Amino acid sequence: MPAFRSAVGVLLLATAFAHAHYHMLLPSKHSVKAEEEVTFTYQFGHPFEHELFNTAEPVAVYVYHPDGKNETDVTKELKKTTVDGAEGKKVTAWTFTYTPPKRGDYTVVAFSPEFKLDGKEQKVRDVTKVVLHVQTENGWDIQVPKSEDSDLILLPLTRPYGLTPGTAFHVEAELRVPPDQRRLVGRGVVEVGKYNPTAP
Repeated sequence: MPAFRSAVGVLLLATAFAHAHYHMLLPSKHSVKAEEEVTFTYQFGHPFEHELFNTAEPVAVYVYHPDGKNETDVTKELKKTTVDGAEGKKVTAWTFTYTPPKRGDYTVVAFSPEFKLDGKEQKVRDVTKVVLHVQTENGWDIQVPKSEDSDLILLPLTRPYGLTPGTAFHVEAELRVPPDQRRLVGRGVVEVGKYNPTAP
C-alpha cells in the first residue's frame, strides 16, 4: 500500500518527505465569478526553486461543490501539455478547464498515480487540493468525500485564500489507519513550501 502525501493550495503540506518533489495544482485565477472558466495546471517538481519535471497523468480529478454533497468528475477533461522545466527544458504537465456554475468555494482534488521518490523504496501517491473562490465565502471548510481514498486528511481551519502577510494558516490533520496498524504510526513531519512561478 502506498504512503499518501497531501498538498493544499499553494501551501504544500507533506508527511515525512523533506526536500522532495511535489505535485502542484495551480488555477489560472484563484477567484472568479460564477460561470467564468478557469484553467488548472497539474505539474511536478520543486515549488520554491521552480524546477519542474515530467509528470504522469493524474488517475482522477474531482471538483467538489460548496454544499459538500455534489461533485464533478473532470478526469476525462485532462489534456497533456508542456511547461518550462529545469534548465529551460520543456516538461510534461496536464491541464483541464472548469466553469463553476454558481457562487461558493469549490475544492479541486487531483490524485497522482503511485510513484517512487529518489532514494526511497516505498511508493507514494500525492493527493493535491486547491480551493477556487467564486464570489462568496462558502464551502472552503468542507470535508472532501474522496479524501477517504487517502489515510491522511487535511481540513483547513483558516480560509485557504486571501491570506495577507503575517496571517497564520491553520490545518487539522487526521491520520486514518486501521486499529491494528496504529502502533506503526509515529510522529509526522509537515513541510510547508512557498511556490514561486519563476526561479528565485
